[in-house]
Amino acid sequence: MSSIHVMPRFVRFSRCTIALLSAKPVLLLATILINANVARAIDFVVGPKEVIYTKSQRSSLNLKYWPDGNLGVIANGNGTYDFYAANGPKPVMTTGTLTNPGTWKQSVTISNLPSKTFDYVSGGPVYQDPTSGARLMIYHAEKHGHSSRDFYSVLGLAVSTDAAGLAFRDLGTIVEPNLATGRTEVGGGSFAIVDDHLHVYYRDWFPNYTTSEVAVARAPISQLISNALIGQGTAFAKYFNGGWSEPGIGGKSSALEIGNPSNSWLSVSYNDYLDQFMMVNTQWEAGGGDLYLSTSSDGINWSPRQTLARAPGEQFYPTMIGTGSDPTHTGESFYVYYTDSLKGAWSRWKDAELVRRMVRIDSPGVTGEPGESQEPKLDWIPIGGFQSDFQSGAPADGWTYAWNPKGKIGKSSGYVALQWSASELAYNTTGAATQLPGTKSKSHHDDYLFLSADGGHPGNKKYLPMAGYTIQDDDGAGYYRIADSSIYMTNSSLIPKEDGLGVLVYVNDRVIGPSQAVSANGWLANFDRELGQLSVGDTIWVMIDPLKNQYDDSFRGFDFAIQKWDFAMPQLTMMSQFQTTAAVPEPSGIAICFIALAIFPFRCRV
Repeated sequence: MSSIHVMPRFVRFSRCTIALLSAKPVLLLATILINANVARAIDFVVGPKEVIYTKSQRSSLNLKYWPDGNLGVIANGNGTYDFYAANGPKPVMTTGTLTNPGTWKQSVTISNLPSKTFDYVSGGPVYQDPTSGARLMIYHAEKHGHSSRDFYSVLGLAVSTDAAGLAFRDLGTIVEPNLATGRTEVGGGSFAIVDDHLHVYYRDWFPNYTTSEVAVARAPISQLISNALIGQGTAFAKYFNGGWSEPGIGGKSSALEIGNPSNSWLSVSYNDYLDQFMMVNTQWEAGGGDLYLSTSSDGINWSPRQTLARAPGEQFYPTMIGTGSDPTHTGESFYVYYTDSLKGAWSRWKDAELVRRMVRIDSPGVTGEPGESQEPKLDWIPIGGFQSDFQSGAPADGWTYAWNPKGKIGKSSGYVALQWSASELAYNTTGAATQLPGTKSKSHHDDYLFLSADGGHPGNKKYLPMAGYTIQDDDGAGYYRIADSSIYMTNSSLIPKEDGLGVLVYVNDRVIGPSQAVSANGWLANFDRELGQLSVGDTIWVMIDPLKNQYDDSFRGFDFAIQKWDFAMPQLTMMSQFQTTAAVPEPSGIAICFIALAIFPFRCRV
């Protein structure tokens, strides 16, 4: 099944901004319902990706399939935390810091589970009762069909009263889908305390295989604790049509977000700074999953999503972690931890890293106005842009427009500069007329190859126009990214066998992420990605690949910005630098666009 993926550019919004966005050649509509219960867009910035553990580091800690869901986090009061998470089908508790959460790993047991019912029982989200110290774990359980990829999932609850927090006793299932049997993914059961109730967020499924992508069930927290301490379960109720009339086991539910957008996995937290609830979703899209943030004043009605992180591959299993005494609450700045995998889905554990980003909510206190905090406001700063820097005659300082006459990429010594053609108002291989096939249809490698101020055309198969930017002395070394990128093909979908284009990104001779597909149907695409730590003299290359067929490879709307993080960041974890520095982050945006999403791939299991 093919999918249509519209990739808008996002801009910064204040908390009360309402916008109608458009992007050529398609109209992107953003509709915001304004009433007392719907939260507004917020202004926030997002820091660079910090790698906590690489795939090999996870394996060396015997955390091969970790975290296979949400993290549960309990502060120990001494600078360390207990982290609960699924390590494949078995839960574990690790103890460590926010920069090294897997320092010490211990097994977690859940006793009293029903015999021969579940093939997978593993948990993450944990609530600790401040009075008794009891820990309630929400676990994800699966009944497998023909294989581990064919599963029916539910959410359950278990309690631990031992001092070590390792021995849990099952309290029973709390949420089952409305669909009684079949293939379902309900998620990890991230929670928040709302009006003295424990709200558990999940995905519900119906007999016709439609979904409530984000649904919620609840139970009174006082009753949950009192029952748990004597080993009894508590019935949950699902939110449906404005009330809590449906049972948690098999009842109906209502979708909480306007438009019911796709939700692959989510994390919920109460934000003390905003006095609102926050949610981070992995929204599945063509090529992987990206992270989005939304807010709610009541835990029921949620604002439209704003972009938090877009990158090649799959950003999955998000968990928001606050830096205060209760890490389940977030504040003006907080972390979003998640797995980052280029392979994704069933292959994610072959390369998944545990990473995090610091999020900071903009506030008047960081503007530097008289009488207010003079704390510096860190952000991404612009270095250059393709369209903004494009000029005739010769490229602007730092820029190179080139092609690969030998048909090879990843070896920049073989690239040759394009020449300005005053007659074509573009850079091409001749400096005069753009090369075309000869009178006897003789083909040349550079037929039609050119770059103009907002588009261009590649040559024959394997011959790519490319825009390069070399980091200048004034730019300095630092952490760089490509942002605000766009490209689309002039609608070639009616031409038989036209296979579209690909966008490749290299730093020097090293490829950065996978190729970004550009469909022949005229839909806008982007190729935003983080480039990592770069030095003066490094060159960023953006190349347009004609793929196999060159029936109509003209492209328009071509643009991208190069941005640098304005704080020196090392390659790996950076907590020590941020513990005394309020965090950091990229422009947010808000838009609801009409897209046809590819069928959601289910979670990978061992």
